[in-house]
Amino acid sequence: MMASNHAQALTEFRRAEEMMPRVPESILIRAYAAKISSGNADALRVMSEFEAVSSQRGVSPFHAAITYEFLERREDALQWLETGYRERHPDMVFVGPIRCSPG
Repeated sequence: MMASNHAQALTEFRRAEEMMPRVPESILIRAYAAKISSGNADALRVMSEFEAVSSQRGVSPFHAAITYEFLERREDALQWLETGYRERHPDMVFVGPIRCSPG
């Protein structure tokens, strides 16, 4: 039952995206939904779309980092955090203490 709700939510979100311009944050939300409903492979396909859009439009490095962390792509998440820090992006105030896990 739960998986079908996630799949239905993803379908509805895609429909909503068709009615508005593609903004990087909406693609990140779709990546979350894709991981929950069908796994990392689908979510990473969505993230490739995000990468293409993010090179053309402004994007929150913080939002990108938490999405990559959710997808278990720690190196990508750290790169986005470093970008946000270097650019002094205002969303970086939401970054709390970072704990490194061994290995």
